[in-house]
Amino acid sequence: MTLILLLLFVLLLLFLLLFIRIYITVDYSFENQSHQLDFSISLWRIKIRKINLPIQTQSNIDIASSLEDKDSETFNLNWDNLTQTVKKYNKIMNTMTNGVNLHSLHWSTSLGTGEASSTGIVTGSVWTMKSSVIGLLCNKLINQCQPFIAVNPNFGQEEFQTRLSCMVSIKLGKAIRTILKVSRISREKI
Repeated sequence: MTLILLLLFVLLLLFLLLFIRIYITVDYSFENQSHQLDFSISLWRIKIRKINLPIQTQSNIDIASSLEDKDSETFNLNWDNLTQTVKKYNKIMNTMTNGVNLHSLHWSTSLGTGEASSTGIVTGSVWTMKSSVIGLLCNKLINQCQPFIAVNPNFGQEEFQTRLSCMVSIKLGKAIRTILKVSRISREKI
């Protein structure tokens, strides 16, 4: 009898775990030519895992010279294959974002080119890019916040700094189902 009660208790506990929300906080910053990416995973608002990822950058990469070395046939694209790949990754992204709640989003950028006219053009371009990305996120995710975006032009000097902070949540059962579905989709042939 106690074995049956224990088994029922464990099954009830596993069933309840499937409906618990996992909170994921992402903080990214790019300042002084260094990237920093931090993830934190919380369960019941208790931080259970924090991951700091310093991103190493390679400097002095000459893209033009590396492209000149390539044969022109290397860049011929099979458009059918490309469209199939885009459809596959779109399906994966739709699967991953379905049921994800966006709780906070703060994205600020400070930039300057050293010249006022080009700084204004770049600032407008960055506003356009950020608005498109935020619109896409708000369309794909369940939005529970007012996203904050800022672009601060610095007309007097050359600089680029950006900070992005967001918090999303997903039910544990949905996360497990999504991982299984994404792994199945990624194994499909193109």
